[in-house]
Amino acid sequence: MRTLQGTSAVAAVCSVLMWGFLLVQPVLPVSAFVAVDAGFAVFVGGMLVGLLAAFVGLVASASLGPRPAWRLRILAGGHALTLILTGVVVLWAFVFPRSGWELLALPGGVMIGQLPAVCILAAGLWSRRAGVPRGQDRPIG
Repeated sequence: MRTLQGTSAVAAVCSVLMWGFLLVQPVLPVSAFVAVDAGFAVFVGGMLVGLLAAFVGLVASASLGPRPAWRLRILAGGHALTLILTGVVVLWAFVFPRSGWELLALPGGVMIGQLPAVCILAAGLWSRRAGVPRGQDRPIG
């Protein structure tokens, strides 16, 4: 369980960094060369670390047993979605004629696939700050 949560946190941080760079980049007054270098580091590094964390998290989720908690199932589902979306982009690159533009869609697997993990981890942090004891769910409504 700790491995799944740890890898989910790592992959979620990679996703948040990529989303943050993507959303803030048009506003920042930075030269094009600096933006390309920083974007390469953020997206390629985040994609590689996020994919590795998603793979390790998915393998760790296989050892949780037949009925894990719903939060852990969502974290495992986010890892599976990340790997499936990235696999679809790689398959698309090999099946259809390659132009190189499909490489721009590769980080999207981590960015989109880890959104459920970001939400679950943020809700867990928020409930801890609100004083909800561990193991108890706050009623919705």
